[in-house]
Amino acid sequence: MKTSKIIMVGYLTIFLVFTLFQSVGAQNTIVQNSSWQIQNHTPATHLVLIAGDVIKNMELQPGDFLGAFTAEGQCSGIIQIEGIDKNLCLTVYGDDPFTPEKDGFTDGEPILIRQYQTQKGEEKDLLIEFDPTFPNQGFFTSHGVSALKIGQLGIGTIRNTGDLMFNLFPNPTRDMITISWSKENIEPANIYVFNAFGQVVEEFQFGITSAGMQTVSLDVSKLEQGTYFVKINSDQRYGTKKLIIVK
Repeated sequence: MKTSKIIMVGYLTIFLVFTLFQSVGAQNTIVQNSSWQIQNHTPATHLVLIAGDVIKNMELQPGDFLGAFTAEGQCSGIIQIEGIDKNLCLTVYGDDPFTPEKDGFTDGEPILIRQYQTQKGEEKDLLIEFDPTFPNQGFFTSHGVSALKIGQLGIGTIRNTGDLMFNLFPNPTRDMITISWSKENIEPANIYVFNAFGQVVEEFQFGITSAGMQTVSLDVSKLEQGTYFVKINSDQRYGTKKLIIVK
């Protein structure tokens, strides 16, 4: 009897070790296949729940990946799609206060979700809406929980349309956005915010003192929750991006 128990414990130990190596191998496969790198697995984590029906709307395929990104474009969470009808839990990592560099999300920072299509080797933005019945609604909180309510590809929307390329973050946001773009001359720049019906709801004009990289911060806290479009007119060019306001 004792011999049988010893053998059983031995098999269980081997199984656990094998499972551990499989897990490590899977993580390495994720890094290799998606080109995304998680800088640091910190103790501060936030869970993002993703239902199977939400995954279907994202046009995901088994083997694709979802990643959580900071406003700086740093990957701080990644998960592979095993099946389009399976529920997922994406673990998102926070910043380690004991390291000098920012290596994760800070409290209150919006969680941006991206998709990596393995077969095409393409990374795409996703337009997402978080479930308001969960406490954190897509804003990182250590030991917090959020859930995706809606997710769809953002081709031609979150990314630029037009010939003027610019960055807009955070997106989604609650109150402030930062816009940066490169300008060739000192002509003023006009920034418009449109609602879903094409009506201008905010308008800003900026005088430019020198050419080169421009950065402005805008207060959009008066806007209601929903989908908007930000358009920049500058140097006889324009660019447009979709903006998501969450409350």
